[in-house]
Amino acid sequence: MSIITPIPPKLPLYQRLFFNIPVLGWMARDVVYGDRDNIVWAGVIFAAIWLWGVTQWGVLLLLATFSVATCLLVAGGFYVWFSVQVARAEARGRKTEKP
Repeated sequence: MSIITPIPPKLPLYQRLFFNIPVLGWMARDVVYGDRDNIVWAGVIFAAIWLWGVTQWGVLLLLATFSVATCLLVAGGFYVWFSVQVARAEARGRKTEKP
């Protein structure tokens, strides 16, 4: 990853501001606009930081990580369930409209 990955000039202000944040923004810019290998290296860096956090805070970080993951999975499952229910209701509505 490098800081010399160019930023396209026609980006919205929030993206330009985010990409100019030291380290985190530079990594995000390299993942989006840089080499294809950068996403692998970003994953390795985040995994290493997470493992370092586990060695520092132990079970508390593991519980926090698993709690967040559980919330995201429940929210994703609810989204899928709700999408299926809406699609079924629309399909039933189309069936009854045809003579």
